[in-house]
Amino acid sequence: MNACFLPCTSHYETLNLVLSCHFVILLLRSDSSKQGQAAAAAGPKAKPEPTKSQPATIAKVQEKTPSKPASSPPQYRNAEVENEINKNKNAERLELSSMKLNDQDMEIVAYYAIRNNTIHTNLVLGTWDADNPIGDEGAQYLAEALKSNKTLTSLWLRKSHIGDKGAQYLADALKNNTTLTKLDLWGNKIGDKGAQYLADVLKNNKTLTHLQLYSNRIREDGAQYLADALKNNKTLTELELAGNEIGDEGAQYFAVALENNQTLTKLNVFGNQIGDEGAQYLADALKKNTTLTNLELYNNDIRFEGAQYLVDALKNNSTLTELTITVKEIGDKGAQYLVDALKNNTTLTGLRLPSTKIGDEGAKYLANALKDNKTLRTLGLMYCDIGDKGAQYLADALQTNKRLRQLDLRSNNISSSLREQLEKKDRRFLLS
Repeated sequence: MNACFLPCTSHYETLNLVLSCHFVILLLRSDSSKQGQAAAAAGPKAKPEPTKSQPATIAKVQEKTPSKPASSPPQYRNAEVENEINKNKNAERLELSSMKLNDQDMEIVAYYAIRNNTIHTNLVLGTWDADNPIGDEGAQYLAEALKSNKTLTSLWLRKSHIGDKGAQYLADALKNNTTLTKLDLWGNKIGDKGAQYLADVLKNNKTLTHLQLYSNRIREDGAQYLADALKNNKTLTELELAGNEIGDEGAQYFAVALENNQTLTKLNVFGNQIGDEGAQYLADALKKNTTLTNLELYNNDIRFEGAQYLVDALKNNSTLTELTITVKEIGDKGAQYLVDALKNNTTLTGLRLPSTKIGDEGAKYLANALKDNKTLRTLGLMYCDIGDKGAQYLADALQTNKRLRQLDLRSNNISSSLREQLEKKDRRFLLS
């Protein structure tokens, strides 16, 4: 109000000036209120939905503010962890997977083992049978340390309770890290969004060669992000996506990527709900791809029709050397078709047909093919309903085929007496 006072000649002039100031302020407030009500009535602006061909821009996760500067030792202490790190100082490998570490413990690991380059190459914080529930916050500590680390080449984070946020922290670290070649995220909680973060960094990363995403929560959208990244990536050689749910649509995205990618040598998509349609997409890609050597498709929903597409594709493919596939309801006709193709194939060195119920009759077809095949080195027939008769057919074939190094017949219907006899007679049999 004092701002309104000016030198005046009378009380009345001063009073009139004050009232005028109040009136102007009330008018301004009224106008502002009307504008706010109009904006509220209009509602928020509509956010455009991302299209699959153009993935949505990734929003940066709000990072937790560290309690101390990154260059300072952590306040939190765990003597057991610190002793283990000191005991393995300058070692090639540090194994901490069985210690049940939490997110706070990762602050210690990040500072003493990674940031200070204490461990030379391999850091194992989780395996298939031992895990550390470090979560996204623990992943953040590790990621920050990775940005400046110059020695670590392999990081195992299996079953570490890492979700999409944790995947983003690690992806951000890979933008700066120039030494890590293997990242193992087996058995975590990473979904399509997390796959998008990782795919985004794969477009420019020049060092990562192995990415393990087995048993996460990735579906067809996540598969598209990763497949799109493979179109431009020049370094990744192995991608493990087993135990997710990419389906036929996801298989199609990878098939398109394989037509252009020149570096990927192994693609593992077992247990991904891929059916005959997805198998056809991948088969078409195999006709054009010249780098993939290992394709794992077992425990999907592929039947004889899908297997037929893949077998036919092998006639034109000269690079695939390892094929693992489960063919449901194959029947005698399907088994014979598969075997006929095997007779003419000159590139496959490993063929595994787990849970493909070929029975004794199918084993007979395979035995005949083994007499002519000159390239196969390993043949896997686990859970194939093969009995004593089928096992004997295969044993007879091995008398003439000296190139096959291993025949896996575990988990079939072979009697213990015949198993013992075959194992003594030929060490190439794997029966128990």
